[in-house]
Amino acid sequence: MQHRIGIGQLRSGTLRYVHRAATGDTIEVLRRGRLVAELQAPTGAPPAVRDAAERVTAVDVSLIRSQAGQYFDRVAAGDVLEIMHRGHAIGRTCPRAPDVGAKPRRCAA
Repeated sequence: MQHRIGIGQLRSGTLRYVHRAATGDTIEVLRRGRLVAELQAPTGAPPAVRDAAERVTAVDVSLIRSQAGQYFDRVAAGDVLEIMHRGHAIGRTCPRAPDVGAKPRRCAA
């Protein structure tokens, strides 16, 4: 199932949306009315094993809540966020093309 949410919704229900993405739902995130990211399930591989060209930043879920705008500006610029909770990856946020018909850029697994 596909859901489109704004930054404010994500901030108020971060864990709920990340868990929904981990179970297969598509969660698209809007920043200032523009589609910037897609929440996905974590890949399971540690960041050091992934493609060096992919900029992956591990971010605690509490920082997503408190500084969502700052982090989603980075995602819009092409960074990938690995969302952490209690030391474990629970999700990742990948850049998304703003065109409605465009396919999302999948994060490297």
